[in-house]
Amino acid sequence: MTTPIGRSTLLWQSAGMQKLRQQHPDSFVGGAVFHGCNLSPDVVLSTGIPARGGQLFDIAAHQKQWTDPGQTPEQKSALRGSCLAPMVPAGFAGEGGWVYKLYPVGGGIDVNRALGELHVDLLGGKLLGSVVPGETEIAIGSAQPPCQVESYARVGSYSELHECYRLGPWTPNPGFQPGGWNTERIAVTGAENKA
Repeated sequence: MTTPIGRSTLLWQSAGMQKLRQQHPDSFVGGAVFHGCNLSPDVVLSTGIPARGGQLFDIAAHQKQWTDPGQTPEQKSALRGSCLAPMVPAGFAGEGGWVYKLYPVGGGIDVNRALGELHVDLLGGKLLGSVVPGETEIAIGSAQPPCQVESYARVGSYSELHECYRLGPWTPNPGFQPGGWNTERIAVTGAENKA
């Protein structure tokens, strides 16, 4: 059984996303995004989408992370990918997977807008900018609690005619309450009320 995401993790992640928003103010995305994965709704709606284990809030490092699988947690991205439309995440999830519509904790960052066009820094001898031009990725914090998920759909078979995966009907999350993770819940018992 997966452990629910702790409030301290989400506060840390929200602060990391706030720093990215300050670094890339013209790249901030504050609305709904879509994320595709193989986690079932039973898991996501009870414990959320778990953190990936990374600690780095860096857009360029996030985009390049697939090139170095032997990274330490300090070097790994604390971000995960999403898009503004469901069809690309459906391709990542694959047939039988799931696409989740969610409002990410801390918002998201448009990766290509933040990194800019790919170019060579002749003085520094580096390749700078987005290494995946044309990609529509919105980087979000990797941990997402169940209350941020609005709905989900099952990914069906691939359509050669439409060149994308089919999506089943959208099912609403009865526990959808954006920002609910940040609400302090204080239980008051009868003994505490006696003065």
